[in-house]
Amino acid sequence: MSYLIADFETSSEVEIKEEGLYNYATHHSTRALMLGWAIVSSLSDKKPEVKLWQPHLDIMPTELKQALRDEDVAIIAHNSAFERYILLYVLGIDISYKRFQDTQPSARYLSLPGHLDDVGTILGLPHELRKDKAGEALIQLFSVPHTRKKKEGGGIYFNNWSSHPVEWKKFGEYCMQDVRAELEVARRLNLLRVFPLPERERRIWEFDQVVNDRGMPTDRMFVEKAFALASRSKEEKKESQNQLTGLENANSPAQLLPWVRERGYPLNNLRKNNIELVLKNKVEEAENLTDECRAVMEARMEAGSTSYTKLEAILRNINPDGRLRGQFIYRGSPRCGRWSGNAVQLHNMARPDGTFEDMDNVVKARDYIFASDYAGLCAAFQKDKPRPAEDPNYSPLIIAKNVIRTVFIAPPGKRLNVCDLNAIETRVAAWIAECPGLLQVFADGQDPYLSFASKIWGIPYDKLLYDLKKNPDKVAKALAKLRRQLAKPGVLGAVYRLSAGGWGYDPKTGDRIKTGFWGYAEKMGVDMELPMAVEIVKVFRESYPEICGNGYKGQMKGIWVRLEEAVMEVMQGERTVRSIGPDGGITIDKLTVEDRNPILRIKLPSGNYLHYLDASIMTVRMPWNRTNPETGAIEEVHRPAFTYYGQNQETKQWDLIISHGGKLFENVVQAIAREVLADKLLEFEAIGLETVGHVHDEGICLSDDTLTAPGVKQMVEIMNTPVIWAPTLPLGSDGFQDYFYHK
Repeated sequence: MSYLIADFETSSEVEIKEEGLYNYATHHSTRALMLGWAIVSSLSDKKPEVKLWQPHLDIMPTELKQALRDEDVAIIAHNSAFERYILLYVLGIDISYKRFQDTQPSARYLSLPGHLDDVGTILGLPHELRKDKAGEALIQLFSVPHTRKKKEGGGIYFNNWSSHPVEWKKFGEYCMQDVRAELEVARRLNLLRVFPLPERERRIWEFDQVVNDRGMPTDRMFVEKAFALASRSKEEKKESQNQLTGLENANSPAQLLPWVRERGYPLNNLRKNNIELVLKNKVEEAENLTDECRAVMEARMEAGSTSYTKLEAILRNINPDGRLRGQFIYRGSPRCGRWSGNAVQLHNMARPDGTFEDMDNVVKARDYIFASDYAGLCAAFQKDKPRPAEDPNYSPLIIAKNVIRTVFIAPPGKRLNVCDLNAIETRVAAWIAECPGLLQVFADGQDPYLSFASKIWGIPYDKLLYDLKKNPDKVAKALAKLRRQLAKPGVLGAVYRLSAGGWGYDPKTGDRIKTGFWGYAEKMGVDMELPMAVEIVKVFRESYPEICGNGYKGQMKGIWVRLEEAVMEVMQGERTVRSIGPDGGITIDKLTVEDRNPILRIKLPSGNYLHYLDASIMTVRMPWNRTNPETGAIEEVHRPAFTYYGQNQETKQWDLIISHGGKLFENVVQAIAREVLADKLLEFEAIGLETVGHVHDEGICLSDDTLTAPGVKQMVEIMNTPVIWAPTLPLGSDGFQDYFYHK
């Protein structure tokens, strides 16, 4: 097979990172400045003849034109959607995504970052074959607009070959260097067995291209109205702070901090997390806060809400036809391969609170927003209205946050069908660990969080279920709901070896934060005392030895320990392969890499791999402490541990990662959950549903709004059907159909 390696440099008045690829490529100002290209017959061609086509100088070369037309020529590009969109919308050349062999998804499959320069650096490409970092300055010079001074007539202009001939020549060299870098990255990835993508993974990537091209249908008018109301509410909240304090700008920490300190605020900063702790009386001396100060702090927290800014991001990114394209990043999660969100971040939408779980309230709020009725919206959800005690004051700012999902709508004649894999991580965890106690929960059709609540409080499951669903006693109902809420993070967090936690400090801000399971629960919106966190972790570890057993003194070895031991044996052996899980369906081996540490691989039952680069065993401090049985002192734990290099989730830098059995288990569980979802999404497409989005473990599809069109019933059937590569994995799902998206 022949390969065409292609890389465009372009210019536009549109900022691609702000407004998205589709808006960039289709804008009237967007131009193709040059195309670096080369044709090779093999990936092993280390010295390709790289050429540069400059549209302002000549028509497209015949050889290049023929290669673009030839269906047997594969096109190599890094982040190929960019090249594909420029070809289509700027040059009028329509080439299917199926023709492209993209090095970016292969790099992500290897758990590398998405940027070409990072990939080249990590793979150790020689400097003459890496992306030239000096190109950023040239892009700023030629690809973005510049503003004339008023005395020169104002307006914008672009630099080009005439204004900067020396720099333009360097720009062309930079463009051709990208072609060399992409070919060498493709060659290296091919040697590491990830380029081209494996057949099944290739189908998933092609599906990703289709969904991103298709876009989420969005109600622009509703977004505009909701944003206007929320913005007005935010300004009112800021002005309210000024009136309450008498300050010129109470939104300024420098002005507000002395004022609140005089009125009982006990801390020396106004960071959001710390204000939350004070308002919840979780900080010493917080009880000294005056009522006046508390009101100001609450107003500041509300005015500081940023969820509504997603509406602004939607308005920047929405396309002229009302679609929101390019919102899903293929394998954006480097450790497990799940999709992540781009631009608007659909994976990070605020969850509605209790009041807006009631669809009548959602519809009412939407009606007021459509009518731009600010006063009516404020009055409809005043504090004196019946609502859960934990819910906030319902200003338009907070209401917009609660109904933000509803901006996504079905076009006329269509409906939205939404289906979610029920408790998929817990199901996968129980299945991998072969944990009969947890598997039985699903076999009995029970709610796993309510089942765990039954273990924590020693209350029969049926009693909790009755209180939650049918008991007319509101106190009993509220208590059952609370117990389920407290149990949920236990099932989802303690399964990955989180310790109970305690107070710690954020290394970046110095803020006092909750750590371990205690902190994990808080991030889920579940507030509990530390003793409760300790008890929940203790009950979980005692209940499920197949997951948590440490193997000491004849105890069962749980999956955390078994994973650690398997990895240790593979790393210390020559050609050692270890298998774990049902029928040994998960295998662990390593790839030897010349002049560097090996790549540890975990093969999933689906056939896909997880990759850990530059893997090694090092003696390190573990992320937990232990109590000395003789002295009772708290001691650090140092021991040999599995380490590798990857992207640090906090700093986003390529760094040494210290892992353990709980983290490895989390990687494998989430990866298998992703594999299940990917299979199901492909099946939705196969029966004629149009997938327009997927959030975590949920598929969002369009269909005709007719009785005969496939819909949520078929989606549930597909979701509940075992996957062929894991027939004993228990699956379940929930779904709904509507004309707008919601939780």
